[in-house]
Amino acid sequence: AAARMALQQCDPEGAGSRDVADYLRFMFSRRSFDDKGPAADLVRRLVQSADLMDMLARKDFPRICRELSIGKEDLAASLALMRRIPPYPFFGYDRSRTEQVIPDLRVHLLNGEVVIEIEQRFIPSVRLDRERYEREMAQMDDREKKEFLRERYRAAEWLVKSLSERNKTLYEVAASIFKFQRAFLEHGEEFLRPLTLKDVSVDINRHQSTVSRLTNGKYAVTPHGIYELKYFFVKRVNDESPVTATNRYLERRLEEIVAAEDKTRPLSDEDMARIFLREGLGVARRTIAKYRAKLKIPPAQERRRDFEFSAKE
Repeated sequence: AAARMALQQCDPEGAGSRDVADYLRFMFSRRSFDDKGPAADLVRRLVQSADLMDMLARKDFPRICRELSIGKEDLAASLALMRRIPPYPFFGYDRSRTEQVIPDLRVHLLNGEVVIEIEQRFIPSVRLDRERYEREMAQMDDREKKEFLRERYRAAEWLVKSLSERNKTLYEVAASIFKFQRAFLEHGEEFLRPLTLKDVSVDINRHQSTVSRLTNGKYAVTPHGIYELKYFFVKRVNDESPVTATNRYLERRLEEIVAAEDKTRPLSDEDMARIFLREGLGVARRTIAKYRAKLKIPPAQERRRDFEFSAKE
């Protein structure tokens, strides 16, 4: 216990805390936290109570207000004070490694035609000296050595053929993708159309697994930035809807709707489904809920509660 307490005093402060609650108790009881006033007193009461901290973790703000006999404004001021410290000891110390994306091909429009250029530095130049092979074979008497050399030469031929086939297939896959996604090249992401692996595999007469393998980890430079080829496979939201909409469109529109909503009366999933329906896109409430969760947008009740107890700092 003594060692842990000593560790908490080190930089960064709070290191060695058992959990978030323990970290907050330490941070708001240390000498450097000398804030005065009702908000600071309330923070100290909050962090010293395990029950209140549990309510805080669940964002059960109304119950905290009842337990402490305080108003929303009082709790909001205290929460604002709590937000002044890092959320955990090593916040800001994290190191992220930026990986540079090296594109495999370039795609652009030239006089209305889709042009695809595979980066030459990714095409290995391998040549076989057939004359030398035949000369060595003619001079060699040992049968085992001749058979070994013959096998190695066949393996080298297979490698050269495979490299050539790989680049040819990559070009075919990219050409097919951008034939379907031509509108993207012209206008940008908003014009991506629904596209599946099957669409491309049928178009170029290749197996879906081949298309999947070649689009995974392969990047293209386009007029609108660098994208992984698999990015252009976009799911259609509702096959029966009169409006063709992709999952990307639904996510972007969902964020726009939430950003523009009345924060005091947030829209429910059912409300947003009705908005999409008015726009010609029939989307079920459960579909809205799935995409909302994917975008890490809280439910309406939680959004309203967060707004009510967010402090105007």
